[in-house]
Amino acid sequence: LLERYIDFYDQHKLLMLILNVGCYVLPFYYLYKSWRLGALIALFLYIHEIGHYLACKFFKIEVRGIYLLPFFGGLIKLKAENNIFKMSTVVISGPVFSTICGIIYLLFYFIFGLKDYFWAAYFAAFINLFNLIPWASFDGGKILSSILFSFSQTSVRIFTICLIIISGFTNLFMPISLIIFLGLPTFFSGFQLYTTYFEFKNSDLYLSGQYPIMTSKEAAVMSIAYAILIIVSISQLYITWPI
Repeated sequence: LLERYIDFYDQHKLLMLILNVGCYVLPFYYLYKSWRLGALIALFLYIHEIGHYLACKFFKIEVRGIYLLPFFGGLIKLKAENNIFKMSTVVISGPVFSTICGIIYLLFYFIFGLKDYFWAAYFAAFINLFNLIPWASFDGGKILSSILFSFSQTSVRIFTICLIIISGFTNLFMPISLIIFLGLPTFFSGFQLYTTYFEFKNSDLYLSGQYPIMTSKEAAVMSIAYAILIIVSISQLYITWPI
């Protein structure tokens, strides 16, 4: 079904772009009486995918194009490579671009005082944090899993246990909306990370040496970048949190 959607998108790019932007503009116009806010969210999602796309081009990875999805962000169609650091860089480039976009929205609010940019910065921070949750299908899950693959079993056990305990404890002090969309998914992602790690370590792909793990330096760089993105997004969400 997704392949048919992508084929149709390629044949009617302008029409699909208009329809997808409309899927964000209309709900925000209905809820907030602002078409601009919906357009800013659609732009934010597109910029996120541009980050992935440009990283593919930089590493000369074959990529088909950028495709927006109604109400579910977007995706790029690419040919995966057996270089875990390159692929992780492609994955993290999307959140890097969308985080910068969210910061720009916040700066525009402080400079011009337009409320649409305030709400756009708020939703940008919320979406960024949601996407950075270490859940397998999210960018955060792909990034963190790739990092953990280079660690020992003991280190991964300690990390996932700490993640589960800390996320479970912080849920006691979070607003219900954050618990539902951020707290609980992060809590359960600890169990998923643990399972994913051992499935990979016992896979034929890893045992055959066809999918080399990151070096210590690469894992450190990726870890720092991932942590910075989370800290920036949390800070932005705190600044824009509705009172």
